[in-house]
Amino acid sequence: MSTRAACVLGLVAGLATLAAAGCSIKNPDFCCSSLDSCRAVGAAAVVPCTDPTQPVCDDEGAHGPARACIPDPGGTACAGPADCGTPARPVCDVDGTGTCVGCADADDCVRFSAAPHCDPASMACVACVTSADCSGPYPVCGADNTCHPCASDGECAAGVCAQTGACPPTDQIIYVDGTAPAGNAACTMGAPCRTIAAGVALAMAPRRYLKLAPGNYTEQVLIDGRTLEIAGTGSELTSPANPVVEVRGTANLTVTGLRIRGGAGRGLRCADSTVVVRGGGLEGNGGRGVETSDCTLTVERARVLGNVGGGLLITGGRITIRNSFIGKNGSPLGLGGVSITNPVDLDLEFNTIADNVVGAGATAGLTCQASTAVIVSNNIIVGETDNQVMAASCAPTFTLSNQMVTGTANVVGRPTFVNQAGGDYHLAPGSLGIDLANPTATVTVDIDNQPRPSGPRSDLGADEI
Repeated sequence: MSTRAACVLGLVAGLATLAAAGCSIKNPDFCCSSLDSCRAVGAAAVVPCTDPTQPVCDDEGAHGPARACIPDPGGTACAGPADCGTPARPVCDVDGTGTCVGCADADDCVRFSAAPHCDPASMACVACVTSADCSGPYPVCGADNTCHPCASDGECAAGVCAQTGACPPTDQIIYVDGTAPAGNAACTMGAPCRTIAAGVALAMAPRRYLKLAPGNYTEQVLIDGRTLEIAGTGSELTSPANPVVEVRGTANLTVTGLRIRGGAGRGLRCADSTVVVRGGGLEGNGGRGVETSDCTLTVERARVLGNVGGGLLITGGRITIRNSFIGKNGSPLGLGGVSITNPVDLDLEFNTIADNVVGAGATAGLTCQASTAVIVSNNIIVGETDNQVMAASCAPTFTLSNQMVTGTANVVGRPTFVNQAGGDYHLAPGSLGIDLANPTATVTVDIDNQPRPSGPRSDLGADEI
């Protein structure tokens, strides 16, 4: 074949033929959208369409020569802007294709009140391109180009993601840094105070968010009648006093990410108040990890590990314990993993309760006594002995235990953990418990905030593999 003939063929077939023939011209409309299609004409990689007026690659030649960039065959014909009424294709290409095409800048999107920004990647009008385009209760721009509530402190410029999903402004936040000068009293971002107690003393609406700088804090914290959210990711709190944190007087406390660790006595004690522990955990305390009396308690995506006096001792109240590791708690004189007596409401699901210790004849994993029947489900409750569950009035279902437990869809056996000796209770590949949760379960994330289910059904316990 002559070079001229190869070049003519190349203009029709594509860039690879042109290169092989040593041509100095190329087909500007050539594309191939799959490796198979590209290799058929000698191209080593996908060649996309980059002209917004011809955005579609016609690999099969359904609308003309194969592997050519063409106008969107499904595009809407138009004579002017009024004919292009969707944010996906807001502009009428009057001088080109005569169809509705993508936006070039924000000016093309001003008439769409819910989608006033032009996304350069998709050339569609969208609600947001960056988080600077979002505000109020939906401050974060997601991958879907819509504004969402925040999910973590790092998504907010001031360092705090409130439990409502909003990002509070700096003048509503109390800042604490254990390395700050002792004289700082205002607890601002520029001049944080040194102790948590100093920050708690300032907690008053609307300034009711407390941001801890990462580090170690040694002090007892009392929350008496106050409403406060503590953002403590990367921080640890301990105290020689008992308990490390005490909540009372109808207080309302949310703690995110903070590890209450190594205290001489109880980690957290609550009476007649509301407490949320999300992320972080209670680890290695000399007493119980958590002790409550008539509290509204939520423990979620937390680690309650190695507390000598036991994991959680709960009396009365409204209780939610979900997506948490509760392991290696107790001693021959302790209470074991979880003990719940007469809750008003109980939601105990998707927890891994493992390797907890009690004296002879007592229940090591879960003891649950309710005046009215409640259901606990989708948990793993295992240990070295077969005295893991005493919860007849709490009706375990979809529960994996090495003890035979009466109830719907319960399984006898032992899961395989990533590092059981080290207290890492993530499920290992192939473990018993994978895809065995209740198919009607509504929990959508696991202990690591990863989505459930990843298979046909969610996995039992706190971890979705």
